[in-house]
Amino acid sequence: LWWGQRTTTVDRLEIQTWSRCQWPTTNSADDIYFPRGTFLPDEVRERGLSKTYSGVLAAMHEPPLSSTMDGEVEFYRFTWLRAFHPQVVVRVWRSGRERCLTVKQIERKYVNGETAYPEGFQVNATRSLREDEWNDFKEHLNRGHFWSLPTVDGRPLANDGAFWVMEGVRDHKY
Repeated sequence: LWWGQRTTTVDRLEIQTWSRCQWPTTNSADDIYFPRGTFLPDEVRERGLSKTYSGVLAAMHEPPLSSTMDGEVEFYRFTWLRAFHPQVVVRVWRSGRERCLTVKQIERKYVNGETAYPEGFQVNATRSLREDEWNDFKEHLNRGHFWSLPTVDGRPLANDGAFWVMEGVRDHKY
């Protein structure tokens, strides 16, 4: 939990932060990042991408979904895995009357052909959201039919480039 105001820059976008936000749950050794079957019927995505995405989220000290399934927390996370630039996570959540935004950015390194994430973030900022900002965000999700979209779009995976993952948890639903 931290207090204060500062400006953080992510890819030339300045974010004013002022926060009393604290993630409302704790992590345990049994946590999972994606419920089993999330990427099915595509077995390649189910096995490979789930492991890759989970590795990035763990390196970024992101909370697993299993820590948010209690129904009290509404949670959305955008993970932007880029081939030639730092990895980015944007998390928006509500717990009770508190609404928050977290932005994280971490550099990826390759050591002996393996992906490694050094300790420390390039960006790690959290701020409270006003009620109108939360309502705007939710309206964009509704207009995009977020909760009725398929989890996997069925298109072939690219060999290079960026991957986007948008997740949500509300009312015990992933």
